[in-house]
Parts: sequence; structure tokens; C-alpha cells
Amino acid sequence: MGKILENKLKIIVGENQAIKNICSWKRTKKKQINKSDLIKYDLELAKKYISIGKAVIKFKVNDFRPYTF
Repeated sequence: MGKILENKLKIIVGENQAIKNICSWKRTKKKQINKSDLIKYDLELAKKYISIGKAVIKFKVNDFRPYTF
């Protein structure tokens, strides 16, 4: 609940960094990159750092469902 209220305050304050005597925070942009961005930028560079692993089969077991074995 606290994080929701904090985010609402940040929206209200906009580009400013604080509300006097109430709250403050630093606004910094984080640089992020994902696989699709890297592939669009340079396919050869992406091939150097992206590896394909083995296929893995996973399944979920429902504890409350009666399984017959």
C-alpha cells in the first residue's frame, strides 16, 4: 500500500524532486536494454552474447488435485 501512495505522489509532483517538508526522492533515468533491442541494433553483436540453451520440460503439480499413478 505504501508503494502505491508513493507512486501517486510522484505522479502529482511531476518533474519536481520533492514536496517541501513531506517527501523527496531523486529522479534518475535507468538505462536498460533487452534482447530484441540488441538484435535490432546489431545482429552480429547480439550473436556474440546471446546463447541458446537446451530445451527444458517443466510442469506444475497442483497439491489439491488427486492424481492417479
